[in-house]
Amino acid sequence: MSHALRKASRLDIPPRDKSKVASPRAVVGYNCSHKDQVKNAFSLGFERYETAMDKLSKV
Repeated sequence: MSHALRKASRLDIPPRDKSKVASPRAVVGYNCSHKDQVKNAFSLGFERYETAMDKLSKV
């Protein structure tokens, strides 16, 4: 017999507003290599989430 499961109330994801369109970020340049774009992506990520990565490294 299966048991009835309670609905998870701790994660509430509202419906997405489809009127907002996400625009892509600018690349390093039109004639740049994939390696340069990966470096740019990592630098953006480290810059944005530096404190979160510091906390995670201490776990």
